[in-house]
Amino acid sequence: SCDTQDNDCDGLVDEDGVCETGATSEIEPNGTRAQADINSVQIVGPQSIVGSITPVADLDFFRVSNPAEQVWRFETFDNSGTDCTGGITSTLRFHNSAGALLVSDVASGISGCSAITYTVPAGTNYIQAEEAGNNGTIAVYRMHASVIPAAGTEVEPNDIQAQANVLSGLELFAHGSHQLTSDLDWYAITVPAGGSVRAELIEGSTAESCESNGIDSRVTLFTSAGVQLVMDDDDGRGFCSLIDGTGSVPLDAAAHDLPAG
Repeated sequence: SCDTQDNDCDGLVDEDGVCETGATSEIEPNGTRAQADINSVQIVGPQSIVGSITPVADLDFFRVSNPAEQVWRFETFDNSGTDCTGGITSTLRFHNSAGALLVSDVASGISGCSAITYTVPAGTNYIQAEEAGNNGTIAVYRMHASVIPAAGTEVEPNDIQAQANVLSGLELFAHGSHQLTSDLDWYAITVPAGGSVRAELIEGSTAESCESNGIDSRVTLFTSAGVQLVMDDDDGRGFCSLIDGTGSVPLDAAAHDLPAG
């Protein structure tokens, strides 16, 4: 998936570039899947939720009703909805309808916040938020849940920069494959002035996973002149890759506050 963030937006930016400032407040109790099932705050589409982790060991479960298999991103922020300041540390856990843990994250968001990008199966699932370590509190956090639109499947040959597939949009994902060990996939994206880039590799099917080393990837960000800005191997989930220039203290400063182009 690839996302370019508008740093001048006061809220969250959807795939159409629209600032989203409204959010729904969590309603307690929501510490179990059973409580999430009857809670009036449920996730049925893109949504921003304001919550808190208090007292210590508080868990926030939200039911996710997904009509068809789609790629979702769940990410925690501070109350700005765009950054992670004030020493917040969070963990996200994603469960299926039976309660089995499918994937979790403690470090793929901005600073101490968490994020999960995952191909969510159709039906009922659950996203759970907690304080990292489950031994502290969070006065207020925002969790943004978004469905990432598909940009199609890579078109070969795209092994060199001149052959790059063009991806258009602020947040999207593309399917790709590596059938040869020497295969490289190039994509071209356009960044607005002052924009920041997040690029992440995730599983393309349930046959393999980042955590099991079914995927061991590398992602690199270049300028249009072919100058390497940043490369990553394992900053994503498991052995998957992540470049993230978002937030005031980004994981990758070279992907932050870029010139237009």
